[in-house]
Amino acid sequence: MSLPSYYTASTKERRDPPFNNLCDQCKRDFPPGQTWTWTGKCCEDIKNGTTVRISSTRKLIDSAKGGCHLCILILGAFHETFFAGSDGKIFGFDEGKYQLQAAQDIPGWTLKLFLDCPNLRRLSDLSFPSDDLRVDLLLLLLHDQPKELSTGKSVWTLDTTRVGTIFQMDSVQIDSVCNLGSSAIVQIKTWMEVCQRDHLVCKSRQDIPFSATEPQFRLINVGNSVESAVYLVYSGDIVGDFNYITLSHRWTEETKKTKLTRSDLPQYLSCMPYMDWPATFRQTISIARQLQIKYVWIDSLCIIQDQQDWAVQSQLMHRIYAGGVLNLAEVATPTMANGLQLHRDPLEISPCILSGRVQEYGTPMLYFLCWRPNEFRDRVDNSPLYQRGWTFQERLLSKRTVHFGPQLYWECAALHASETFPIGVDTPDQPTFVDDFVQRLKTQLQTPRQGADKAQAARDLHSIWCSIVRFYSKTELREESDRLVAISGIATSIMNLYAFQSDDYIAATWKPCLPEQLLWARDENCSHWSKDKGNFDYAPSWSWASCSGRTRFTRINFRPPFGRTYLIRVDSIGDFEKPAGISQKDSMLLGGNLISVVFKPEIWKRRRSERNFYVAASEVHKNMSSNSQILVELDRPVPSCISHTKLLPVWNDFGTIEGLFLGLMKEASNEVAVYRRLGYFTCQSHDLYGEAGVCMNELKSEIEHILQTTPPFKLV
Repeated sequence: MSLPSYYTASTKERRDPPFNNLCDQCKRDFPPGQTWTWTGKCCEDIKNGTTVRISSTRKLIDSAKGGCHLCILILGAFHETFFAGSDGKIFGFDEGKYQLQAAQDIPGWTLKLFLDCPNLRRLSDLSFPSDDLRVDLLLLLLHDQPKELSTGKSVWTLDTTRVGTIFQMDSVQIDSVCNLGSSAIVQIKTWMEVCQRDHLVCKSRQDIPFSATEPQFRLINVGNSVESAVYLVYSGDIVGDFNYITLSHRWTEETKKTKLTRSDLPQYLSCMPYMDWPATFRQTISIARQLQIKYVWIDSLCIIQDQQDWAVQSQLMHRIYAGGVLNLAEVATPTMANGLQLHRDPLEISPCILSGRVQEYGTPMLYFLCWRPNEFRDRVDNSPLYQRGWTFQERLLSKRTVHFGPQLYWECAALHASETFPIGVDTPDQPTFVDDFVQRLKTQLQTPRQGADKAQAARDLHSIWCSIVRFYSKTELREESDRLVAISGIATSIMNLYAFQSDDYIAATWKPCLPEQLLWARDENCSHWSKDKGNFDYAPSWSWASCSGRTRFTRINFRPPFGRTYLIRVDSIGDFEKPAGISQKDSMLLGGNLISVVFKPEIWKRRRSERNFYVAASEVHKNMSSNSQILVELDRPVPSCISHTKLLPVWNDFGTIEGLFLGLMKEASNEVAVYRRLGYFTCQSHDLYGEAGVCMNELKSEIEHILQTTPPFKLV
């Protein structure tokens, strides 16, 4: 699907873009300066609102091509939400219908857009549910007149007097046809100045100084002008404090041609041939010079691309990205942009201003701002760049990031902003539209926690790690061996945050909250499940990192341990001899109540390839009632060589048991028995401890006896 284009091949600004121009259909629905008749019907059904329009997608496409600003926004909302990176025609988008429904909001309306494409609904490989093809626009009340800036641009401000909040949101209609130019540099400088001056959470972050005994990292000295030489320097050779810019980008064939090798290093320490570099690298140098920042860090050019240097430098990622004054991120798709630079249609990124009279607000003519609140999520969070595992860490650790997409997007711990919403993109009455997980995690990672109560620190740690794993595990890595390394910088930052020791972290799992960290399961929408054979060369089976694809912890927030009983004893992790014949990265020596599960051979043959299934209590204890069931969720299909299985209860939380489903790898003889995690299970306590259940005091006494008397076993 082709959206209308008004830009030219140059970077010059087009004069007077036709902002707020409407087609005949939009003029009937939102008559300029006249009464919007449909607004009165919204009051009759506050929840569902009223239908404003039902029309064909073909007419929508034609109106957008004709220059209707509102139709361009509607078409863009459908395209970005459902067809980003593809052509909507192949899904039959241009053969369908859509419905525009308005629901009352304060101060304005939510415009609900429902897509009805018969051909689309028959497809089974969609990345979104075809039974709920909905996307929203917001239509919010503005102050009567815009403010005029010295640049000649008009700034519209949300009318917060009707919202009952001191929140302010300004909007600008952008007339530049390129996201990279003099106006972009001015905007970046403004964001940086505001952040460094006003954002307490960003200013409170303390950089960790390098010690003389630690490895140095390299930077590219780009100078301050186009005539300046470009060459590599070692951080330890720079006298005094210094600022530098980092870059988050996608590796391409061009990147491989310009990577640093050992043979290049002597020459690059005196001169680097940067004019031959990819556009993204050259543009990074240009931006740094215009911002008067003398140094740049680019991974492929500052790390020698061999195992020896990579092993050292990859351990410094938490310092490198956290220490940079600004990170530049290439979020536009390769087909849209030339490096960081992208030509754009101002009408696609600028909100539309509608005027009309609304009975509820009296007789004066009012102005309303119409825009897509999910733009930041669709164009930044869901960009191809952040589908990569390495860039997740880069984004979280960076103090400040400018994302280069159809427009510039600013991100720090205190602010999400864009060119069209320069002081913020959050809305006061629609917090659900803002996917702020990165902001939340940035704030948590930048707030000192030393001296906190150990129990509370463990709870906070688990909560933070749950969010990190949830988002990191859905990213892709070219090499599975990078799964632990690509998150190690975040882990190191957490160690510093809580003053933990390095041995508190093992195999992407934290010892201070180990029982909770063992309770994870695969996401039910994970597409990797059936093909996953386990990354056991790089992580043990009990770690979520042994899986490819999205995983989740079953308990994100856990309260103080009233009513909860731990059911395992952890003797040691990774500090003893690994069992002969078992090649595993980190083993764990445990004690607990291993409960045998006896399957009939034909049943086990079927179940070991099912993602989840129920185990009848009678398969665990013969005297159990047949209607009791235990839910098992497998991590991956179970190899046919494993036939003996056990349940290991990990904790009891007010009668709900959660634990691990294990497979026997090696029988106990002179050595202890060896097990591998196969999955996760949950049930009610009476399913394991009897139909009548066990009171808390009895259970605690029984567990203490079990943990004291049961022989240890190894989990690998």
